[in-house]
Amino acid sequence: MSNVEFAKTVFNTQMKNLLLDSFSANITHIVVYLKNTGKQTVEITQAYVNSMWTMLQDGKAIIQPLSIGVATVVGSFAEGNTYTVKLSNIFNTAVTFTVTI
Repeated sequence: MSNVEFAKTVFNTQMKNLLLDSFSANITHIVVYLKNTGKQTVEITQAYVNSMWTMLQDGKAIIQPLSIGVATVVGSFAEGNTYTVKLSNIFNTAVTFTVTI
């Protein structure tokens, strides 16, 4: 159990180093560029749009330390609508933002 707590602490610290760099969106994809300012790799495994689970292209996004990685949310989005996007990991630490298509 101590290993799980250690992993959660390390990962939560790393997620604090994850910043939204930019994003683009169309009716089928939301492409998110995330900047990892930390020293460890960050893995995004879950995506939600308006609190509903949705798919990440390739099932996950891996962002290397001190780099910008891409997470692509796949779905069906309507022009003129605003969506709340949440990207998270198995520890439910998240990056949340809004997108208008």
